[in-house]
Order: sequence, then C-alpha cells, then structure tokens
Amino acid sequence: MCSLGPARVWALQLKLNDDTFFNSGMLTAPLALQNSHLLVCVVSSQHSVPASLLDWSVGSDSWSEMQLGNSLIQQIVEFNDQFIAMDSYYRLYTVLGRGGGSCMARFRGRRT
Repeated sequence: MCSLGPARVWALQLKLNDDTFFNSGMLTAPLALQNSHLLVCVVSSQHSVPASLLDWSVGSDSWSEMQLGNSLIQQIVEFNDQFIAMDSYYRLYTVLGRGGGSCMARFRGRRT
C-alpha cells in the first residue's frame, strides 16, 4: 500500500484585468506528482483582451500563455500521454509539458 499523504500547494497569482474571469480549468495529474500542471482558460467579459489558455507547472514560478483570440477551450482530454484541448471552433491544440515549463501549440492534423 502506498500513502502519499495530502499535498498542499499555492499557484502563482494570475494577473488579470478587472473584466477577465475564469472559464474552465483542470489539473493534469495529482499534485504530488512531479509532472502535474494546472490548465486554466480565462476570458474577458468585455472582450478587452483575447481569451487565453494558461498553464502552470506545479511548483514553478511562472505561467505559460497561449492566446486563443475570441475562442474558448471547451474540452481537454488526455490521449497517449499528452493533453489535447478543443476550442469552440473545434480547433485542436496540444499541451505538452517539457522540463519545468510547458509548451502549447496548435494541433496540425492531416485533412482527408
């Protein structure tokens, strides 16, 4: 039997505008695991700033950001050890952890 005990962490504070709010988010792994990331989608209620997908590698001292324009992340799933996000226009993005940080990129698929 393995007992990790409770994990307690504090994410870096997000510096958001007054009209920016949390839309959705997920934790990619239990906090006790080294490769855990917190993914957060934020959006402006007045559209003063583009929507963004933010990624915080648990324990790191910075957030990574990918601007989404006027789209929102609708769903994030894990597949073959990577996270794939789908926005409101059905575009796919991969979210890949690399070392202490992260890398988010537009998914490039083949058209048939």
